[in-house]
Amino acid sequence: MPIMGLQMDLFPGESSKFFVMAATPTRHYQFVGGPTFEALFARYVGSRNRGFQELPGNLDRSELHFQYNAYPHGTAQRVAWLTQAGIFQGDLVYGAQNPGEKVCDTHTLINYPNPARMNIGESFDGGG
Repeated sequence: MPIMGLQMDLFPGESSKFFVMAATPTRHYQFVGGPTFEALFARYVGSRNRGFQELPGNLDRSELHFQYNAYPHGTAQRVAWLTQAGIFQGDLVYGAQNPGEKVCDTHTLINYPNPARMNIGESFDGGG
């Protein structure tokens, strides 16, 4: 599957511990480690713990975005991932995670509105 989104951040207060999230149209992967990217990804080669979440779908594309507390020098606090099932959103909680452990903590899926229930002529500004 093609990678549609790739985001990276440093763990707060640590200059050699990385958090990387990658998204395909149906999966998002979380990688934790360091002190180099080579070392980070080497820990996952051949590992059964791939650290991914999968949602059904067959979109041709997907998007992955981080929300920062103070961009560009802050720390990513939230993640949003566009999928066919809806928008997956979650909090990023940095702690003492080891390789294979997750940073995306509490998460939810925001479902898209049902087009069959939408009135095409309806105004979205609260008016009529």
